[in-house]
Amino acid sequence: MGNNPSYFSRPGNGKDSVKDIKDEDLKHFPVETVSWDEAQQFIKKLNEKEKGKGYEYRLPGEAEWEYACRGGATSEEECSYHFYFAKPTNDLSSKEANFDGGFPFGKGEKGPYLGRTTKVGSYAPNKLGLYDMHGNVWQWCEDLWEKGGSDRVSRGGCWSGRSGLGTSCRAADRNWYAPANNGDLDFGFRLARVSVR
Repeated sequence: MGNNPSYFSRPGNGKDSVKDIKDEDLKHFPVETVSWDEAQQFIKKLNEKEKGKGYEYRLPGEAEWEYACRGGATSEEECSYHFYFAKPTNDLSSKEANFDGGFPFGKGEKGPYLGRTTKVGSYAPNKLGLYDMHGNVWQWCEDLWEKGGSDRVSRGGCWSGRSGLGTSCRAADRNWYAPANNGDLDFGFRLARVSVR
């Protein structure tokens, strides 16, 4: 809390990529270049600030993240798709999510490649009203990549041409990274808010 580490921000190293973005819109870009450890530090400070309100924040577990990504789908048929917006689909174009549009998935059309993050909510939400569950930034989860290891899971795909392919944006796709690494400008996080009694 307190400073924005994002590459794509006014003081960030990617400021030239966002120089034409209005300040009001830039405030709604995802915070990126955040390690799992830094996300935990942010959560600790946020929980201290919100103490006594009957809830606390944390990173979602991987199963929670996937349930949210799938828009609350529970049946076998509903869960058989790769992407979830108002209607689930097995095709993805960068007209529907922020990733490298040269690499769509399924029968998705080739589309634009922004080469950066974009304002949260620029694309349609899923049935739970959640935006950017596919693309924009990888989202840290609480889970370990493998039992006994230290790497952490990230989900959702991202904007970057290195790993921002349509296939990486699938609801079931998994990625991992060392928890202390914050050098990647395609990693961010989404919080879960849970009731405490």
